[in-house]
Amino acid sequence: MALRTKKQARQRAIDIRASIENREDKSLKLISHFPAQRFQGSSFAGFWPIGDEIDIRPLMIALHQQGETLCLPVTPQKGLPLSFYAWTLQSQMKSGLFGTKEPRNQTVRIYPTFI
Repeated sequence: MALRTKKQARQRAIDIRASIENREDKSLKLISHFPAQRFQGSSFAGFWPIGDEIDIRPLMIALHQQGETLCLPVTPQKGLPLSFYAWTLQSQMKSGLFGTKEPRNQTVRIYPTFI
């Protein structure tokens, strides 16, 4: 099936995600597929899941517990790029655009190494 538009590609991804069974197991398996070694000086961008998106929070928690630097995007108005801000287990979250969750404290901007 050739996808001609971004809208078609997005819908295809949504359909695939909706068909995944045992979503919680898949979220936890992410941790086992991630290298155990530290990535000194690196930072990781994560995301707060919406709807049927995979929940990568278990991986984010594991990385945080290893001492890695994590950040989450702040959803800007349409047409503007994402910006990323520090996230820890203690971070308070607030509602963002399009039903997203983002860090309430947006003082420590991060330029992630891994997105």
